[in-house]
Amino acid sequence: MKMKRNIWKAMVIVTALVSLGCALSKGEEEIPEGVYYYTVDEFQGGLFNGMSPSLSMNDWFLNMSYPSSDYDSWAKNQKISIYKDGKLQKPFSGADLINENSVFYCERSLNGQGKKTGQITGTITITDIPYSGTKVQIRNYSFSQFPDSWWNLCKKINMGSVTGAGATLNWSLPVYENFKTNSECTFELIVLPGDSLNTYTIAVPNKILLGDINDKVDVGTISVKGVTLSGTININYNGKPVPYLELYANYPVQGTLNVTCLSSPGANTPWSLTYGENKNNTVGIEFNLRGYSKKNPSSNDLLFDIFVNDTVTVTNNQNVSGITINIGDAKTYQ
Repeated sequence: MKMKRNIWKAMVIVTALVSLGCALSKGEEEIPEGVYYYTVDEFQGGLFNGMSPSLSMNDWFLNMSYPSSDYDSWAKNQKISIYKDGKLQKPFSGADLINENSVFYCERSLNGQGKKTGQITGTITITDIPYSGTKVQIRNYSFSQFPDSWWNLCKKINMGSVTGAGATLNWSLPVYENFKTNSECTFELIVLPGDSLNTYTIAVPNKILLGDINDKVDVGTISVKGVTLSGTININYNGKPVPYLELYANYPVQGTLNVTCLSSPGANTPWSLTYGENKNNTVGIEFNLRGYSKKNPSSNDLLFDIFVNDTVTVTNNQNVSGITINIGDAKTYQ
């Protein structure tokens, strides 16, 4: 069975989307009072589905919801629709494709945090960016006096200007009605390396006191260094290239550390993946390969699911390169 990608690990959709819905701000398209909109990058942990540039609405729901549900089933059970427009005239269907720039409109708040009341802004210096194309989301949360005082605020940081391994960037977080001023909050960064399917989390060491809903905060300098494994792979299936291949790096003590994907890899195809630093000094990595007949597959499209005989040892979170995975024909690999 295909592994769920946990990009939205804490999101629950059955009774409410644990996401950040808000009323449109001044200057954007006017919509009727009581209609809310949701941007993908404001969803909790919402760095859009790893390396997939688009997904169907049904597949997106299946990947981010717990308990798992596709959009069509959710909309039917909840008796509510999510729309493509602020006038609520064009509902999404489960087959519609969405991407990281998609915006959702709805007549219900859905987030448990109320309407948007402002935004916190600030700066952050990010260092040790592991890979070109890495995405980073900043998240703030507080459970002070839960359940009366709780909030989750999140937003993708614009990394478009980053050309090297570090940069000082601006960030913002939407603020909602249940946000309590002068409260101590925890920040963290969700990192999606450009070579991997899953995210890892970097904690901001110090808690920060947020004075009001329009605070300006300098988070400081944060390293997002991960551990990168890289090498080449030789694999085919029944003498032909594998249409879609997922390569999992597993640490048996903790499970899957991260995943990367390859489309129709040929001989000596380069691969790499990056995961968050591990607290253990020595980590033994085993690799799992899953081949499918197409991209964005279901379990019915699985061709093979095999473990590589050789393992790799990572010491003190140092990168390991030059890893050669020689499978040959996956159909007969032993």
